[in-house]
Amino acid sequence: MEIIKRIQLSYLIILGIGVGIGIVDSILRLSIFPFFSWSFIASWIIGTIYYIQKIRFNQRFNVRLNQVFFIFWPNMMGTATLAFGSISVILNESILGVVHFSIFTLILALPYQIIGYIFIWKSLGQYRFVFFQGKEKNAKAVGFFFLTFFMIIYFSIVAFVSLLDLLALIFGLAMLILFIERIVYHSTHRAILVNSSPRRARSRNTARGLDIPAPALSIAAEVPPVTSRTRPTQRQNTRTPRRVSTRSRQTTPRRNEHGHARRPSVNSPLSSNNKNKKDKKILDLLPTGMNIDINDFKCLFCFEIPNTNNRNRKIVICPKCKRPAHLDEWNAWKTTSPSCPRCNAKINGSQKIVSSQTYVKVVKYFSKNKEKFKKLTRMAVLQSVQRRN
Repeated sequence: MEIIKRIQLSYLIILGIGVGIGIVDSILRLSIFPFFSWSFIASWIIGTIYYIQKIRFNQRFNVRLNQVFFIFWPNMMGTATLAFGSISVILNESILGVVHFSIFTLILALPYQIIGYIFIWKSLGQYRFVFFQGKEKNAKAVGFFFLTFFMIIYFSIVAFVSLLDLLALIFGLAMLILFIERIVYHSTHRAILVNSSPRRARSRNTARGLDIPAPALSIAAEVPPVTSRTRPTQRQNTRTPRRVSTRSRQTTPRRNEHGHARRPSVNSPLSSNNKNKKDKKILDLLPTGMNIDINDFKCLFCFEIPNTNNRNRKIVICPKCKRPAHLDEWNAWKTTSPSCPRCNAKINGSQKIVSSQTYVKVVKYFSKNKEKFKKLTRMAVLQSVQRRN
């Protein structure tokens, strides 16, 4: 908390300096525009420091930058700087004469525009999903939304704010080209997948009068024809007639106390067949998953399996995915994010904290009984899925 207060105090100091310089400059020039210009520059410095701190924090804990914040923030700062650059009185002289390309937009807008364009391109091509408020979102849908939104803003700046703004025109056209290229790529890729599917190939062969799948055409051409054999028209039934029971079978499903039909249940991993208390304690500390191995016991941040070298170092276990993390690294992560870095579940004091010695015993016991605990964890996952449905 002390670190956060220091950072907030530094932000206030930077903003106060910018506002103070703006007031003095406005008095000297007898205009209100220097005040807005210096206030915007101070806000830009604060936003840049905040963005760099977020990137460094995620890189410190080996967390990917596939978050909506890293896509939205640079594009928003770039477009805002371009829009404000037309009314700024500081470094607003155009370098290229007729075309508006000032030092103000070159220094403050161009870096953010390049970073924002790269993140939009990654969301459309590299990321499968992005995170927004601890929830997974489709990366391509988010990328297309921001691509369309900021492309409209760039062309709006060209149309209504500055007709010859070079950077707005360049990045507006770049986003339009990326938009068209992604649409053409997805349409052609989908057409290739549909045409290469076995069902589509079978339907084409059927239309040609061939009732065989497409891969079998080349094979059928190489195999010599086989003479057909005549089968007897009647086949003697040598089987004894099946005895039909006179009892009426119960076809109605069993119902619970509310009158609803019961669903087939999955046996609990801790049923009467598994009454071992030690197994129950071990299972409560194991990571969740259908096929866990020794790599799932590594720390979420330093990627090391907990050991007993430092006995005072405790282990935190996420209540949802049950992945371990060292307590000191977990507390450092919580200063800026309340969610688990792996499953994005919000942690509100519900996590388990165990000693490093206890967790090392859990890892050793799992290594000796891998198949047994893999089966138990699979059953636990199936049981949780059944509860949701």
